[in-house]
Amino acid sequence: MPLANKEKPEVLRRPRRLLMLVGTLLALLLIVYLATAATGFLRTQTKSPDPRMTGAEAPLERAM
Repeated sequence: MPLANKEKPEVLRRPRRLLMLVGTLLALLLIVYLATAATGFLRTQTKSPDPRMTGAEAPLERAM
């Protein structure tokens, strides 16, 4: 049976529907990405610096 005579799957009969689905998924991923980035940014902005962590060798001295 040649390919031209085969019935197309539903996705190929309505390609606009597939594009809408992919666009919706990308939009949701973008929203999650931006929300995660904003959360991380806001958490670091509100923290006060740890006074024990000053100086270049402070983390190394604390670990010893």
